[in-house]
Amino acid sequence: MNYQNESKQVVVDALLKVINSAPNSQMQTSYYYSAQNQPRTITNQDFIIWLNYVNSILDVSYNHTGLKDVLSTKVNISQISYQNNVSYEQRTERIKYELINLIRRIL
Repeated sequence: MNYQNESKQVVVDALLKVINSAPNSQMQTSYYYSAQNQPRTITNQDFIIWLNYVNSILDVSYNHTGLKDVLSTKVNISQISYQNNVSYEQRTERIKYELINLIRRIL
């Protein structure tokens, strides 16, 4: 495997970890269910912490690969994050969708 392919794989792995760490993600739902088996809502703090993590990984990914798709995804995610008329749950899902599309473009 050459360096470029290794770099892309590292970025894809990091993006998958970011997606899996999203508030209310499948991996976390067991921690967030109440007695009525309802998933908890995403708080502003949860969203901001995860969004900072997303942006950090995108910054490192761009520095590691130089792919312009990473920058365009970061811009799209920034626009999504400022949609105040949309719930944090919906914003989180839209950001995850953007990250999945980025993975597809990288691969």
